Amino acid sequence: MGSENLKAGVIGVGWAGQQHIRAYQSLPDTSMVAIAEPNASLRDKIATEFGIEHTFSDYSEMLASGLIDVVSIGTPNFAHADPAIAALDAGIHVLVEKPLARSYAEGKRMVDAAKRNDRVLQVMFNQRYRSDVEVVKAFVDEGGVGEVYHAKSRWLRRNGIPGGEKSWFVQHELSGGGPLIDLGVHMLDMALYLLGEPEVVSVSGATYDRLGQRFVKERFGEGAKYEVEDFGTAFVRLAGGRTLALEASWATYREDGDLMNVVLYGDTGGAEMATRRYDPTHSVRFYVDAGGVPSEIVPEVPRQGRIPGHERAAALFVEHIQSGDYSNHRGEEGLLRTWILDAIYRSAREGREIPLSELERERSGS
Repeated sequence: MGSENLKAGVIGVGWAGQQHIRAYQSLPDTSMVAIAEPNASLRDKIATEFGIEHTFSDYSEMLASGLIDVVSIGTPNFAHADPAIAALDAGIHVLVEKPLARSYAEGKRMVDAAKRNDRVLQVMFNQRYRSDVEVVKAFVDEGGVGEVYHAKSRWLRRNGIPGGEKSWFVQHELSGGGPLIDLGVHMLDMALYLLGEPEVVSVSGATYDRLGQRFVKERFGEGAKYEVEDFGTAFVRLAGGRTLALEASWATYREDGDLMNVVLYGDTGGAEMATRRYDPTHSVRFYVDAGGVPSEIVPEVPRQGRIPGHERAAALFVEHIQSGDYSNHRGEEGLLRTWILDAIYRSAREGREIPLSELERERSGS
């Protein structure tokens, strides 16, 4: 498509969809022209607020209108696959909110659609473009820690179960899981990104729902349902004997507020990012030997704007489209994260370590 201006649409204009709108409107190579949203009052409000000319109640009508070249999908997890596949089959490039899908099988259908239509399919992993993460990434890529042999990555909340008993977040059929698929997918992506996309060999996982179950019963009564975990953890074996520990929670007895924490242990140095309440300043430490003694480096992490990660991810999405070569941008990266989450949830159910090769054999029928 060269450097031509791309016309963008967004399906689903809740909080996530609004971040996509803002991102497109910040880019010089895109025009935000259409939205699709079944909630009429929300649709009209967002169209007025952002100055969007074309609105649709049905995403199928928007995809068939010929108005857009690219589309973002900001719907809940259960509504990612169908609009993404429809858009790809209509020849439209797709940027979808994380996670790619609720399951590997669902995500594979999306990736297959991107391949058969030769379109870009990308997942909105905006957290990897935080200023604190980028500082750590630069230090690792410069060889500051040597080879990382173990990493820890976690996003913990004291009290942050989304919505109530009828929220799609806490219904397994609609969400695919709890904080592991909601927050943990970001931390899994962040860790693999920092480590240079290592091969994942196997996972061992566990999930808990004690606080979630108590929360809904206390707030909504004994008949209230809570169908997903409130805390999940996994031990991930990587190629070359390296390892990764992953944690994600919506509710845990710990200090108040959100903690996004990554720790890297390397053979010549270490790095830690401990970001509290989303403030990246003073969040990063590097540990090295200097002058023959243990030393600590505290870099000046720049304060970020409102949605820098969304803008950066959308800009890369546009760059990939304009490059004209889509072969490495068909959703495989997002599918790998979904595959790993599938294995973690299976491990938690079956109480055993799951080699990814086992799932691969099952899915190939061999």
